Amino acid sequence: MARQSDFVPEEWKTLTAGPAAAGMYVILSQLSGPIGLVEESYAIAKEILRATHSPNQLVKEVAEAAHASARHLLPSMPGDKQKARALLLDGVRSAMAVLGKAPADAAAYGQWVYAVAEKTAAAAREGGFLGIGGTAVTDAEKAALAELAAVLGRPPA
Repeated sequence: MARQSDFVPEEWKTLTAGPAAAGMYVILSQLSGPIGLVEESYAIAKEILRATHSPNQLVKEVAEAAHASARHLLPSMPGDKQKARALLLDGVRSAMAVLGKAPADAAAYGQWVYAVAEKTAAAAREGGFLGIGGTAVTDAEKAALAELAAVLGRPPA
């Protein structure tokens, strides 16, 4: 199992940004209102915190680092939504490329990053009225999850 010491600082930063990038990718696929945005952002933070207890040492260390420096993980986002989404997806893709140095940990990392994205997608209902009705995971969010699954090397859920 790989550890933080197996990566140079830039690679480590890429790995720690991966889960938040995946969650933000889902958020930008279907923008929610202010309450939905808070719920989805909270889902990202909650899944990162949950992974600090992962049985996989690399995932645990990445989660601890991500939790400690959450505000500084993601690069500055361009104002254009499509460019921002492309940048976020490239971040996830880069994280998986870094794991070429730790292929034994790639599946656990990919599973965790996908779980962050899934929980983000399900965190806020879209549509409906006053919290009644609506869709738990929209078609746009499902498409984002499928794109992430392809990047993470796992079958879509």
